[in-house]
Amino acid sequence: MPIYEQGYTRWEGEIQARPMRFWPILRRGFLAELKRRRTLILLFLAWAAVLIRGVVLYGDLRAGSLLQSSGLLKTGLSFFYSALKGQSVFVILFVLLSGTDLVSKDRRFHALQIYFSRPLTPNDYILGKLGIVSAFVFAVSFLPVLLLWIFAVAVSVQQGYFATVWSAPLLALFYCGLWAALAGLMVLMLSSVAQRSAIIAVSWVLLWGLLVVDGVTRILKMLTGWSLWSLVNVDANLKQVGAWIFGADRPLGYHPLLSVFVILAVGAICYVILRKRIRPVEVVL
Repeated sequence: MPIYEQGYTRWEGEIQARPMRFWPILRRGFLAELKRRRTLILLFLAWAAVLIRGVVLYGDLRAGSLLQSSGLLKTGLSFFYSALKGQSVFVILFVLLSGTDLVSKDRRFHALQIYFSRPLTPNDYILGKLGIVSAFVFAVSFLPVLLLWIFAVAVSVQQGYFATVWSAPLLALFYCGLWAALAGLMVLMLSSVAQRSAIIAVSWVLLWGLLVVDGVTRILKMLTGWSLWSLVNVDANLKQVGAWIFGADRPLGYHPLLSVFVILAVGAICYVILRKRIRPVEVVL
């Protein structure tokens, strides 16, 4: 039988238990994006923003009681959460730049057949693509804030400062992991459904709860006095969880466990849709 009549042939061999099967996908995608000039420029800007915060932090820790008594600056856990929120612009940019074409390009060029003709599971594929987005999210959020924390502990002259902020890296790791997983799954899901990068980017911004959605929910909350309108805003719920674990002021008027439920539900829905869209199909010549 001619090869063009055979269609797609699924891998019939036994997939060995190798937990790093996703690594080649992650490494190749990350290095390919890292070679672009725009990526390097954004990385520089993201780290420069944290360096500015480091200068402010140094002045606060060294100035003594003047700034602290005036309440202008806080150097506790809330400071590091504020630093993470300050990196949100760069996180959004990297999610859109690195994630919009990850699945749609493979579907356009029929690369899924090549992936799954090898001993690779759909979860390996998802994990590899998600790792690309997550790597850039961590590069502009967790890593700079971690160095900021190390710098703060090193230069602080306040007694008991370390005991106050020792958990900041663990909390930041958890928050950034949740951030990367949710944002990554959402952009990959949209990339598996749509084809054009512009449509994927606009859809992600709207589903994430920015611009129009954020404005509409704020208006509805003011008109009705019902805070539960924010349940449709993924970004607001993520910040609610971040404020909860860092002990900062909560931005929403309901319990953070509702926000946790929203995040888990959105992540599960995105995964289910993505999982169904990446199945290999028969090659048509």
